Amino acid sequence: MNKHTPKKKWGQNFLIDSNIINKIVSSIDFTKNDRLLEIGPGKGAITKKLGENAKSLTAIEIDSKLSNMLKKDCKKNIEIINDDFMKIDLENIDANIIVGNLPYYITTPILFKIFQSKLDWEKGYFLMQKEVAERIVSLPNKKSYGRLTIMCQVFSSPKILFNISPNVFRPVPKVDSSFVEFTRNKKYETIDYIRFENTIRKIFNKRRKKLKNCIDEGMQLNIDSKSELLEKRPENISIEEFIQLIN
Repeated sequence: MNKHTPKKKWGQNFLIDSNIINKIVSSIDFTKNDRLLEIGPGKGAITKKLGENAKSLTAIEIDSKLSNMLKKDCKKNIEIINDDFMKIDLENIDANIIVGNLPYYITTPILFKIFQSKLDWEKGYFLMQKEVAERIVSLPNKKSYGRLTIMCQVFSSPKILFNISPNVFRPVPKVDSSFVEFTRNKKYETIDYIRFENTIRKIFNKRRKKLKNCIDEGMQLNIDSKSELLEKRPENISIEEFIQLIN
């Protein structure tokens, strides 16, 4: 692929290490019958490798120059869409597995868009900042436990597969990365996503206060005035307890 100058505004850090690229591809559990969606294929480090072994692959790339380069190189079962993922209607995408090297600055909005969408996804595999990955798989009573933890663990079962050094990217980022697997959790599909996310966000905006000082009547929570939870801080409340409170 022709020389391309990474765009800082889009958080472009390209994978250049063939060993890591192969490790990522081999860690993605898919077959010839699966339809893949790739977020931000960049220079196509894993795009063709995945597309060759899947029924189809749809790649969404915001950079028009990269998009045009990829269109010239890819086979017929790979569709390249030049657009902003955050503006795409996922309902129109046919995919059951999602992959992507997520820009660090927009990882959370991308995950939340997927959770809220009507896309019939089963698994997601994302490269992201290690610190964010650790927040995603965190447990109650830890500083890293918060809104992102709860949303990810309610709507999926996340697992860090391995960590990656900054040196395998160009330009070299200032942080370590992690490759994370998300298995969709269909147990809570009936949850009102918007209400749940809004309530969790409001509660964790006051995470250092006790729950009784984080909530209001407008939230319409399932809680008794004598509940012991009222004396706990949000970071000390389990995910199951939050689900019982809000759902």
